[in-house]
Amino acid sequence: MELKKDFFPTRSQLPKTVEIPKVHGRILIGGKIMDSGFATKPVFSPCSVRNESDDSLSFPEIGTTPQVDKETFMSAVEAASKAWSKGLGEWPSARME
Repeated sequence: MELKKDFFPTRSQLPKTVEIPKVHGRILIGGKIMDSGFATKPVFSPCSVRNESDDSLSFPEIGTTPQVDKETFMSAVEAASKAWSKGLGEWPSARME
């Protein structure tokens, strides 16, 4: 199947208004936001761009998402459960700011 070159823009052809800043995932455990101390995995845009060098398509990386171990995951679940406390805990009664 022949790639229609004019259908997929190159990165340099995209207007600055559609440029997506990279977002790096964080985790919340016990009311503390953590942005380091864990592995991450790249997240790619579902929108293809054409590579200028060889006209192949690629999916640009738009950020990362945390990859935590079982212990960290379970501590996050337990902290969330405690904060929710069947709808009567700190989480549902907190003010939105």
